[in-house]
Formats: sequence, structure tokens, C-alpha cells
Amino acid sequence: MTTELAPRPIEGEYRIVRPLVSKEAALAAWQEYQDLTRAILRATDFQTFREGGREGRFVKKSGWRRLATHYGISLEMADERLGHEHDPRICARVRFPEQMREDRDCGCPVVFARYVVKAIAPNGRGVTAIGLCSTGEKNRRFVRQDHDIATTAYTRAANRAISDMIGAGEISAEEVRATGEFDGISLEERAAIKETWARAPQERRTAATTWLRANGFSGETTSALFSDFARRAGDVQVADLIGQLAGVTADFDPDAILEEAEATA
Repeated sequence: MTTELAPRPIEGEYRIVRPLVSKEAALAAWQEYQDLTRAILRATDFQTFREGGREGRFVKKSGWRRLATHYGISLEMADERLGHEHDPRICARVRFPEQMREDRDCGCPVVFARYVVKAIAPNGRGVTAIGLCSTGEKNRRFVRQDHDIATTAYTRAANRAISDMIGAGEISAEEVRATGEFDGISLEERAAIKETWARAPQERRTAATTWLRANGFSGETTSALFSDFARRAGDVQVADLIGQLAGVTADFDPDAILEEAEATA
């Protein structure tokens, strides 16, 4: 005779994972997030990409930072890895091996960056995300290579950490091109360049085209030159070009100058 045993309550790590809130509370929180994005994000916090009849609109760095501020999310860098293309002529690690610690920059060009960024909510919950960038990215031209690769990798990690913390699950504008889903710069960046070009005097236009050619963009005509730029440039290079056309010679914030140009377009 078989005796059936009553099921025992499951305790500890084997307990079934349950939602922390009711479905009504979850829907209300998600609606709150959507309402917040509509209320606080500006047109300059988005980038729109169009290709082959498809169009996508994505939040960029300024938008994710704005959301992080309103949610009280802080960011901290958990890890930084920079890969170099070592040149024996300038590499401090090759020339002075006894004096170089592993954590010191050897002075060679950066070709790869990996950042781990942790987002921390006011309740203490933490989310960690990884951002990568390298010279091997398809159809991508880095003008200030050391700066651009590192900042792009960090921005991708920070955006992803904020998105994961909020639960949005969205890919950021700075990462969408790296996925291969869309190529080229955004519609907003194209409009900002067009508007700044229209306002620039001829000497600045000439200086800008000279700058483009000096930084590896090609084309026999001005139109072809800008087509190559639109296909391969990143957001930092867009801000650099607008700076050239606007006559900005001192150090500037790429986000600020791009937003100013977009706002007047």
C-alpha cells in the first residue's frame, strides 16, 4: 500500500520566485516611467535612424543621464580595461619595463576599451553593465582615437546600467550602430550639420572640409565627402565638425554644442 505524503513547504533557495508587487502596481510603475520620459526628455535627448524603409528612435546619453537624476540613480566605474597597439618606438612598457606598473598607461594608441559600470538605486539595489568599443567596429572612423574609444565604451556601459536598473530594456543611441541594426549618423545629426553649414561663412566651410580630409574621410566632391562622413562618423566627430563650422576653437562639451545646433535646426 502506497502512502502519499503531503507536499512540504519549499524554503530557502528553492522557493519559487514571486513578483514583489501586484500587477496593478507594476503597470502603474511602468506607466509612470513612460509619463516621465515624455515629460522630461527633450527632442535633443533622442536620435532617429532610418535605413531600408525602417526607422528607429533611441534615447541618447543626455536622456539616460536625465532619467538617472530623476530616479536618484548614481553611477560608479567598477572596472576599466584599455587595449593598446604597442609601438616599440614610443611604448613605455617596452622601453622601461622595470619602471612600468601594469596599471599605468604605456603611451601607445588605444584600440580597444571595456568598461564595467554599476548603477546604484536609492534603495541600495545595484545593476552592473559592460560597454565595449574598438577600432574593429564596422564603418566607424575614430578621429581622436584614444578619447573616442574610451568615452564611447563608458557611455554604452553607463546607458545600459541605467536602462537595466529602471527596467526599460532599451538599447541606447550610442550602441544601436554597433549592433549593425542601423548604419550612419542619425537624422537629427544630419539636420544639425546641414543647418550649421548653411549659417557658416565660406572660410569655415573650407576649413571644415579640410579637417574632414585630414581626419581620413574621403570624397572627390563636397557631397561625396559628407556622404562618407555620414556613413562612418560617430557622435563625437559630429560635434567636432559642427564646432569647425561654428568657429569653436577652444575646448567644448560635444553634447552641449550638438544640442545647441539641433535646437536651432
